[in-house]
Amino acid sequence: MKGASLTFQRCGPVAHSYISPIEDWMPHDIYLASDILSSYEEHASVRLIKKTFGECVISLELEKEITLNFEFRVSSLKESKLELITSSSTANVDFINKKLLINGKAPKVSMSNSLDGINRNLLAAINGEASRTIQSVRTQTWMKVLIDSA
Repeated sequence: MKGASLTFQRCGPVAHSYISPIEDWMPHDIYLASDILSSYEEHASVRLIKKTFGECVISLELEKEITLNFEFRVSSLKESKLELITSSSTANVDFINKKLLINGKAPKVSMSNSLDGINRNLLAAINGEASRTIQSVRTQTWMKVLIDSA
């Protein structure tokens, strides 16, 4: 995945009065990122952090020139997407509409007992199921400290 870019995009309306939308949404994408790139917080350097109440953009440079981006925005439009770009292909996941495109084409996706943990978690996320691990909780804490100190 050298030189790859992984971008999580989430936007939608305010759902709770006691927490900002960004803090409400962020753990979901951090959980999935930590499943895909299990040790990214150990090798990350900050490229950009931009935050307000209604918007947060974080760009991290990882080992092997991998870029990890999180984009959160308050909006009347509800979106939750993941985009992976490598030198040879692209993958786009639309979690709200439950669509997966690889190089612009929709492959047949099915659940199998032989899938590894990343694929099971990705399919679970596409189907709206939760995935939480000790690694994910540690990563969420790390990301919150990073954003709060910006």
